[in-house]
This record gives sequence, structure tokens and C-alpha cells, in this order.
Amino acid sequence: MNFIKDILSYSRQRVKNPFFMAFLFSWFALNHDYLFIMFSNDDLTNKFSMIESHLYPIHLWGFEWISNSSIAFSVRSLVVPAILACVYIGVMPWLQGLLIEIWDKRQNKLLERQKEAQGQTLISEEDRDKLYAELEDERSKWRIKDKEKDEAFERESRKKEREIAVVNEEIEGLNRLLKENQERYEEDQRGLH
Repeated sequence: MNFIKDILSYSRQRVKNPFFMAFLFSWFALNHDYLFIMFSNDDLTNKFSMIESHLYPIHLWGFEWISNSSIAFSVRSLVVPAILACVYIGVMPWLQGLLIEIWDKRQNKLLERQKEAQGQTLISEEDRDKLYAELEDERSKWRIKDKEKDEAFERESRKKEREIAVVNEEIEGLNRLLKENQERYEEDQRGLH
């Protein structure tokens, strides 16, 4: 049981190691085609011939750099991932520091602008009071205009109501006259028969 715990502890330490993780990532990035071939459904002889012919020797920029497949395998599987891992471990902290420095400068500029803006008064109290007074004057003008409009509307509506009453009286008079004429006509019709 202790043996398994020791192995797990050792594995955790390796996984936490930045060089190991950078090397592993580089190895997968460079040798993913090798893994696809190894886990394909082809028979073993086809797999090895594909690896020999397609993956090794190493071709870069149209030139054959290494023709010996074992050396090419070593370079591709060990040397290049190790170099990339070292570059990653050496360059990334510097690049991260540079980015943090740029970000800090930008944040400091923003803070300076914010402090400048907070220290400035956009309008004086006297100007503010004048604006409030002008606003209140405009409001009172609108209230007066609204009141005048309401009164004019009331006058106009009373006038229309009177006109409607006159028209209604005329209609009633015409209806009475029509009724009287209709009754006379019916009487005249009865008298003729």
C-alpha cells in the first residue's frame, strides 16, 4: 500500500513540475501524428512503414535534415521537446512580466485620469443655482401654458356643449314639426278615402 502511495506522490510531483508539463505538451504537439498512426486500425507492419516513410526522416523547408530514423526519432521525441520546454520556461516568465508591466502602466494612467476627474468640479455652485432657477422658470411657464390650454379647452368645450344643445333643440323642433305634418297627412289621407 505504501508503494502505491509513493508512486502517486512521485507522479503528482512530476505533474506539478513546469518543465515536465512543458516537455509533455511539446512532445504531444510534435508527435501527435505518431500517436494517430500507432492507434490506427492498420496492421503493425503498415504502422511501422508509415512511421518510417512519413514521420522520419525529418524534412524542414524542403530539405532532408536527418536521414537516420533512430536519430530522427531521438531528435523529434527528446531533443526538440526539451528545447521547446526550456524556451517556454525561460521566455514565459519574462513575457508574463512584460505583459504585467504594460497592464500596470495602463492601470496607473487610468487611475491618474480618474483622480484628475474627481478633483475637478464640472460646474460651480453659482452656475448650478442659475441652472436650477432657469429650470424652475421653464417649469412654471409650462404650468401656466398648461393651465391656459386647460382653460381654453374648458371654454371651447362649454361653447360646443351650448352649440350641441341648440342643435338638439332644433332637431326636437323639426321632429315635432315632422310629426305634426305626418299626422295631418294621415288625416288628409283618411278624409280622401
